[in-house]
Amino acid sequence: MAAFSKRIQIVMVEPDQYAQIAAAFADVEMKYSLEAEELDLPAVMENVTWTQYEAFLDALPDRYLRQAYYRGTLELREKTMRQQRTKCVINSFICSAACEFGIHFRGFGSTTLTRKPLQCGVEPDESYFIADEPTLRRLWNTDLGPEDVPAPDLVVETDMDRAYLDRLIVFAAIGVPEVWKYDGTEVAFHRLTGEKNYEPIDASLSFPFLRPEDIHEFLEQRWETDGGTLTKAFLKHVKHRYERRTSP
Repeated sequence: MAAFSKRIQIVMVEPDQYAQIAAAFADVEMKYSLEAEELDLPAVMENVTWTQYEAFLDALPDRYLRQAYYRGTLELREKTMRQQRTKCVINSFICSAACEFGIHFRGFGSTTLTRKPLQCGVEPDESYFIADEPTLRRLWNTDLGPEDVPAPDLVVETDMDRAYLDRLIVFAAIGVPEVWKYDGTEVAFHRLTGEKNYEPIDASLSFPFLRPEDIHEFLEQRWETDGGTLTKAFLKHVKHRYERRTSP
């Protein structure tokens, strides 16, 4: 199993959780502090089997690590204040627009999605069921595992620190119809094609009145004003565009 130079520190790892991970990844160089309950291990690992991947998820079932797995490559990424603030602002835009324009949706956050037959898994930054929301509503009271959760209609991906593993490949394999991606400089909307790859689009599939520049314009102001004021300004802008779009 090849290890890369970049490493990640996972905090609040209990001894039994560490033992489970260490047993599954016996050939990986890792360090564990019992006093701090902190685990240090490579951020990217290759030749990881599906059994090892499942063991990792089982050991840390409720840990938000922005993990992604694709055909033997496992990447673990930390959440940062910059990334968290960015995804939360985009989430507020999506939720407010859906409520304002009567679009039924269900946010599913960063719920892990896995597909064993395709040898892939991922924890999105944010995910939403919109067209497929009624299906998820019927399943809401069931105990859905990562394999059972349907592909979300929309996923938000913030990639300001340049992931090693292209998560778009994983989302495509799972069958996510639309991905919004922010790389720190621009917002891009992507739709899934019949060839199972993504192509850029000028307007959202789920929110046809929204363009990437609508999100980007107000996202750039996220450090200058509070969330409520920013969301109100975004909605005012979008309502104006929507009225112009639907007027005779």
